Amino acid sequence: MRFSLKRLLAFVTLIALICAAPTCWQQIQLQRFRTYIDHDLEKLSEAERKTFVSITDSVLNRPDFSDQPPLMPEPYFLSRLSNGNLILVERSLAGPVPGNSLIRISAIKSNGMLLSQTEFPTGWRIGIVSAKRIVEEFPSDFVFVVNSKPQHAGREVAKQFYAMIDGYPFLLRLEDPFGNPLQNQTRHFKIGPELPPKYDSALVEKLKASLTTKTDNARSGLGPPVSQSSADSVLRAFLNAKATGDLDTLKRYSIDHPELAILCQQSSKSDIGTSHIGIYELAVGDSFALPSGKQNRVSNSMVNEKRKLFATHPTFSPSTLFAAHLIDGHWKIDPEPSIAAQKATNK
Repeated sequence: MRFSLKRLLAFVTLIALICAAPTCWQQIQLQRFRTYIDHDLEKLSEAERKTFVSITDSVLNRPDFSDQPPLMPEPYFLSRLSNGNLILVERSLAGPVPGNSLIRISAIKSNGMLLSQTEFPTGWRIGIVSAKRIVEEFPSDFVFVVNSKPQHAGREVAKQFYAMIDGYPFLLRLEDPFGNPLQNQTRHFKIGPELPPKYDSALVEKLKASLTTKTDNARSGLGPPVSQSSADSVLRAFLNAKATGDLDTLKRYSIDHPELAILCQQSSKSDIGTSHIGIYELAVGDSFALPSGKQNRVSNSMVNEKRKLFATHPTFSPSTLFAAHLIDGHWKIDPEPSIAAQKATNK
């Protein structure tokens, strides 16, 4: 009887150990997962990234893609909230055609339980460069910025600001390369997540308001918006504003003109981008075609330190010329030729 009881106790102990093994392993993985909090995950080597993704898959109990690089999520950062919960921000590399970049956000309880996981688009043909949390300006709120750039005729969205509120992501603001706000209008996909049925609208508006001035952006640790020191960039911003009918942006990058609004009449109101257009700065001696088809050459009087001349790629419009003038330290585009061409089109 005594021998049988010992065997029974040993058997029960073995079963208990077997049952506890997964839980112990889960706790070990969770502890390893926590060591990555506030680390720069973008700087992980390929081997380190594989290890982190494998640990993450184990903690969140999701399929292990660590041995399949094309499908492996790219981690950006892991942060802890004041309540102890964790937020993991990743880019999903397996985005849908025709090239809509995605951000995936996982809200995780301190014990490793997944609270929510949300994927949302960050722009059609817009590539994600990096992402980071903004802690200087928003120490108690989870606000982060996604740095992006156009790809294959995508829109020139440089920064995308998001906040996590009650475990759900919200789009706060979009900015162009100069720090100016952009409307969330696209040709194919909207940027950012859909709004939930119920949310704290006052808090969302408060966070949005804090990102509306250059001073706020400078305090956030992002630095002041880029100045209009590049004539090429100003011209692209001008062309994109003309295409989307953004009159305020046109005014910002143009020499004052009473008929500037005419350039918005035939706009597409869509996200067409300008990265596909080749823009070439002309130098003295370069030739270009006039609207009549006659060839002309750039003379010394046409270009100097305060005036630059650009031509678009001949595939699109061989006779389209743009003049940029340096005014008070900022480049401005002369809209007169574009306005004259628009008037001719309207006749």
